[in-house]
Amino acid sequence: MIKATVCILALLMIQQVTAGYFTLYQDADQRGQSRDMQCSDYNCHDIGAGFNDKASSINTHGGCVALFENGGCQGRRVIFKPGCELGECCKHDNFKSCGFNDKASSYACC
Repeated sequence: MIKATVCILALLMIQQVTAGYFTLYQDADQRGQSRDMQCSDYNCHDIGAGFNDKASSINTHGGCVALFENGGCQGRRVIFKPGCELGECCKHDNFKSCGFNDKASSYACC
């Protein structure tokens, strides 16, 4: 019983570490210039100069990320998480599929 509990706790800790960041890509299909973004809290963060309004795909590394059209987590919101591609969610590999190509300006982890 103790071994099983320790094993489960270790797996949960690994999940938290791997979900501590996500990667934005300038082109569809997770290609082109990329930028790793920290995702260690649930606060709003601006994407910043150099990648603002340039993302076309994302790798959430198993986590959940909300991207926003404007700075300060304002404007249209699109969710990216494994297995979610309907409603507010969008395909990870091509933001054009939901009309969000080159529009991301801020983000929050979810």
